[in-house]
Amino acid sequence: MRALIWIAAYAATWLFILAWFGSPAWLMLLLYPVACPAFYYAATPVAARLRLWRYLSAYLILHRKSRRGPLALHLGTSYDLVWRLLPRRKPGERVLRALHREIYRGLAEFCSEVQSGKIPPATVVTTCSYFLTAPQMTRLGFTESPAPAAIRLNFLLAYPEILFQQGLISGRLRLYKPAQVRFFHTTAAELVKREALFRRLAARERQ
Repeated sequence: MRALIWIAAYAATWLFILAWFGSPAWLMLLLYPVACPAFYYAATPVAARLRLWRYLSAYLILHRKSRRGPLALHLGTSYDLVWRLLPRRKPGERVLRALHREIYRGLAEFCSEVQSGKIPPATVVTTCSYFLTAPQMTRLGFTESPAPAAIRLNFLLAYPEILFQQGLISGRLRLYKPAQVRFFHTTAAELVKREALFRRLAARERQ
């Protein structure tokens, strides 16, 4: 069944790309809400195979655009939600609880990599959040800062994908405002100070 979903997403992505050439603008806008999640779903396993990012947990991704640039923490895509997060749920467990657990597990794994020397303590870490509130992110060691225009544009373009994920997580269609997206930064050393907190939260969500 999942293989059929992947094939359908892959086909929808290519149909959208092919339709881009010579198609009227209204048709492209009509197809975009379907093509956007389909693209993320189909492209995720390819990007992972190319090692454009790596997983710290089932739903937390570590990415660096350049060798000297900051590390970026991202939540997974709809593909990760279906193939990696949902299978880890306990019977009757809410998806949102499983999502929180994987975030905390990923942060704990990040701390382990800092302590092992894989990641320098002075490394800057950035992330965006729409599932966790600003007070929650502050508790986890992040400081809010103005979101760059490119980040806001990226979230605007990915709106159908995020909407699709939120529907799978909450079980209902729930609109969100792109302005609600928050941008945060910290350092690897600051996160290591909270490793015990991350492990405690992950254990609590596991119960």
